[in-house]
Amino acid sequence: TFCVFIAHLGVFAHFPPALPLSQSRMATRSTMVMESGSSLPLDACSTQYSSTYDLPSATGNTHDSPATVSLSPEPTVQEAVRNAFQLPSPAGVPAPIPEKGWMPPAPTPVQTYKTPKNTFLTLVKAGMAKGEMTWYNTFIMAIASGIFIGFGGLFSITVAGGLQPAGALLGPAVPKLMGGAVFPIALFLIIITGGELFTGNLMLLSVAVMSGKTTWFSLFRNWFIVYIGNFTGCVIAAYFGTFLPSMFDNDPYQTYLQGVVRTKMTLGWGQCLLRGIGANWLVCLAVFLGVSSESFEGKIIGMWWPIAAFATIGFEHCIANMYYIMLGLMYSAPYSFGDFLAHNLIPATLGNMIAAIIFMACVYYYVYRDFAMPALNALRLKHAINRHLPHHIPHFHSIPFYHGHHHLHKRHASKKPTHDTAEVPEEAANGHGATKEEHGVSTNGVGNGNNAGSGQGHEFVAIKIHEANV
Repeated sequence: TFCVFIAHLGVFAHFPPALPLSQSRMATRSTMVMESGSSLPLDACSTQYSSTYDLPSATGNTHDSPATVSLSPEPTVQEAVRNAFQLPSPAGVPAPIPEKGWMPPAPTPVQTYKTPKNTFLTLVKAGMAKGEMTWYNTFIMAIASGIFIGFGGLFSITVAGGLQPAGALLGPAVPKLMGGAVFPIALFLIIITGGELFTGNLMLLSVAVMSGKTTWFSLFRNWFIVYIGNFTGCVIAAYFGTFLPSMFDNDPYQTYLQGVVRTKMTLGWGQCLLRGIGANWLVCLAVFLGVSSESFEGKIIGMWWPIAAFATIGFEHCIANMYYIMLGLMYSAPYSFGDFLAHNLIPATLGNMIAAIIFMACVYYYVYRDFAMPALNALRLKHAINRHLPHHIPHFHSIPFYHGHHHLHKRHASKKPTHDTAEVPEEAANGHGATKEEHGVSTNGVGNGNNAGSGQGHEFVAIKIHEANV
């Protein structure tokens, strides 16, 4: 600020702010002379040049004598100083001034979210990636996600239980609303860190299998590992994060926790099933909204509303119940682990599966399958080729596909060139968009100057894609 102030004093010490340009020591504005018949106006801030242009004549004669145009009012010194920092116009070509009523074009808005079609495509790719993860990485991330669910439950009980009993005097919805408003931190942590949540993976792996981008074995393996990992994480959070530190040993927290456990355990089987459908429908919608946003803020806002809604309403989420009810059992709730499985966990899990598979995966696959299939076919072919390439050969990290053309992708081969035809993997040949007979690997023994004499050539992989699919 001090430097700007000194610069202001130095610049305007000799030029008073209201002093017109014609009275200052700067160059005097030249008269603009233009011929009639031209529609090109002059810049009101351009100085020190004279040019002739055709101006439209009132009589319609385009060969009248040149007309002198005086532009007023003249710019002040402040305007002249500001214009001095702009690039000057080319010699003899003045910049046009805007016409009366002209407004600068509005800046092009930056789209910070994906369309529903592109969001579906991203969900399928996420399901493919989860299906290809190793079991131990999946299990580790599932445990972490279960602990994050425990953090959200701990936060929710602390807020909602702390409002008892005074908060209940304002209405029964106030503690539920406050507790539900803070629970979404669990999903924030899971999505942002790339965790593995069973209820979200129900949708992601389902759309990947429906699109033919992963296998049924990968689907069931992921679901089983993630379910066990989430349960393990919730028990760790309940025992080591809540019970041992004596977080809820005193009222009103223990009373509130016992009330939550009693409400969940006394539900009928059908009631718990239906509440499970509502819970995971909202959770999957939260994942959908989080994936659709391109910004961190958009992901947080998009995921917050559906998760806060299901937690406030009182729907049954099987992973959240693992924390709540297991914590209640640790605090001597009058139920057994078998009661928890039979009366809450099994129906809640089935309801969560129905919502994710039928109401989310099947619906959006049916609606957007025609849009996503061409791009997914190309992606699946690339993955199939990468899985079958030898380890010493660089994989295809980016294969461009073209309509009805052979695309040659060059890669170095560590062996001497031959003229044999390589066998194409059966998985790649059976994929949509290409047939086994249309794949071929040919080699060219002509090396360049860089590898001459090294015994290395280049392999060219030619891939033909159906026009109908890609």
